[in-house]
Amino acid sequence: MDAARFEQAADEGFADLRRGRPASAVDHFDRALDMWVGSPFADLHEYAFARHEADRLGTLRLTVLEERAGARLRLRDAGADPLLRQAWEENPMRERLAARLMYTLYADGRQAEAVEVFRQTRSRLVEELGLDVSPELSRAHLDIIRRRV
Repeated sequence: MDAARFEQAADEGFADLRRGRPASAVDHFDRALDMWVGSPFADLHEYAFARHEADRLGTLRLTVLEERAGARLRLRDAGADPLLRQAWEENPMRERLAARLMYTLYADGRQAEAVEVFRQTRSRLVEELGLDVSPELSRAHLDIIRRRV
């Protein structure tokens, strides 16, 4: 039941973004995130279906955090977001999440921290996967160091 309500609020937020209504989207995303308590299906984790569903919902939560940050940036309301930082710390190679965190840190007057997020993400991608950063993350880095945000 909670998962269904979380997904419904998230879907309403995505729909509002498509309609060009970022303020309403943020409200729906906030409502969805407020419902998130602990790990989904933690008491059923020994079952494959529960692990799969928990992973799916966890990925959706990350997408909600990314889209919420983007909507807040459009509204010029992108201050520090502890949920976004925590999500990046738990998923340091998720480049879109890193880019959104960088933009929100920059908007909060924390350019050096934003560049450090880029450095750490890039370092992990290179060292652990042998990959360079995506064009989206590279663009965020350049925007920030050139102050084009």
